[in-house]
Amino acid sequence: MFAKCGYFQSHREALEHLLNKTAVLLQPNKVKLDAQGIGTMVYNLRKLARSKGTDTMLNAISQHILSAEQLDPQAIGNALYGLQNMTRSPATDVVLDTISQHIPSAEQLKPQEIGNALYGLQNMTRSPATDAVLDAISQHILSARQMDPQAIGNALYGLQNMTSSPATDAVLDAISQHIPSAEQLKPQEIGNALYGLQNMTRSPATDAVLDAISQHIRSAGQLSAQNIGNALYGLQNMTSSKATDAVLDAISQHIRSAGQLNPQAIGNALYGLQNMTSSPATDAVLDAIAQHISSAGQLKPQEIGNALYGLQNMTSSKAIDTVLSALHEQAQQVNVDSLPFSARHHFLAEAMHSLTPYFNSKPPRMAEGVLLTLSERLQIPLPAAFAEASSRQKALFDVLKAAGNIYLNKHSRVRDQQVIAIDLHGLSHALGEAFCDIALRLLFLEGRVSPIDIVYGASSHKASNQGMMRARVERVLAGSAFGNVSKDFQEAFVRVDRKAGLNPHAASFIPTSAR
Repeated sequence: MFAKCGYFQSHREALEHLLNKTAVLLQPNKVKLDAQGIGTMVYNLRKLARSKGTDTMLNAISQHILSAEQLDPQAIGNALYGLQNMTRSPATDVVLDTISQHIPSAEQLKPQEIGNALYGLQNMTRSPATDAVLDAISQHILSARQMDPQAIGNALYGLQNMTSSPATDAVLDAISQHIPSAEQLKPQEIGNALYGLQNMTRSPATDAVLDAISQHIRSAGQLSAQNIGNALYGLQNMTSSKATDAVLDAISQHIRSAGQLNPQAIGNALYGLQNMTSSPATDAVLDAIAQHISSAGQLKPQEIGNALYGLQNMTSSKAIDTVLSALHEQAQQVNVDSLPFSARHHFLAEAMHSLTPYFNSKPPRMAEGVLLTLSERLQIPLPAAFAEASSRQKALFDVLKAAGNIYLNKHSRVRDQQVIAIDLHGLSHALGEAFCDIALRLLFLEGRVSPIDIVYGASSHKASNQGMMRARVERVLAGSAFGNVSKDFQEAFVRVDRKAGLNPHAASFIPTSAR
């Protein structure tokens, strides 16, 4: 029943009741589950998202895992596969931790069991428990018989919310040894495999996986629009290397011969290039995608924003011009009616930041045309300061100030003083870092010596992003222009931002001149 009804929200209340009742029946003094029973019970939770009921169930099952003599490979694969819609919680951590204790002494896991086990981790974020599971499974991958394409695709897809660590590197390195000798990966398996790398940063292990997959891309059947979008989206935290160039060069051939890419695939594909620098391989991808932009249906604001965001680390080139020209045509017709007031300013600010590398070229090519068109569609005049390169930071500041990202903070912990807040809500990590730096500098220039609150969200939309904005703020505050403020920053506190309805973090920063 759990497996059949898990997708239906209308059944959630009844399922919660059933989960709690089942958990009571699973108490060790009432029943003893064998390995097959453990695997089956967790496997049947695979369509359920995390809830109090699933946590109660997992806590009950974990007692059986702990007391089990040995879980066999099928039970391990099934149990981990059943967690695929769960997000991290104390209950999932205890299940992962107890299962990890069985993996080293288990009989050799088959490729399908390895693929199922890792596929089940797709909504988990890194923790000591996931590291323990990954470390243990990596040894089975090394000694396993040849992994088939489906197992490779599932295994890598399951890593999508993990960040780079010695444990993920161990798994990636082990899988990379299976890819060259595997049967031809199908387009969906290629898309899934690369999509799973989206939170990884470059390492010898990721390079090994990318280099091996690039050979399969060259010889694969035609990748669909979704395959292409997923594959490039998965590269978003990678920096340029021979391995990424090999993947990009191979995918560019598929983009040229693909049927029309839909707007979502275009946005995802370009978004995945955000940490790449210009190269013949990126130019090949950009040239190929530009043809699809021109003939695609109307891109939504988010898709145009994603596309522009992906260009932020490139340098001016004919390929960039071609893409910007195509996006300019899209911008002329984009429907912004769904964007609320503050979101329109954020959208324009993100576009300004993403296009900054292209304003210094002579002539400024298409960048200014795209931005002017977007400002007209958004009905937000570009500040006059934007025309001059030396004033563009002030223009960006003015747009975000108009959006409400600068204000007098009535909820500050600093009493009896006017406290200015630099609010990073609604901004990408890249823009948030840049805006924090610009705002601090401009406030200094205005002679502001009162305390300043830097407010940033808890990254609650994606668990793998927890702490990223904080790290970027810390990097700005540690900059030489602001002196050594790390000690002050460690006194960060949590408050409720009633305007945003979130639980953001706020760091008080008292300018050096006021100390």
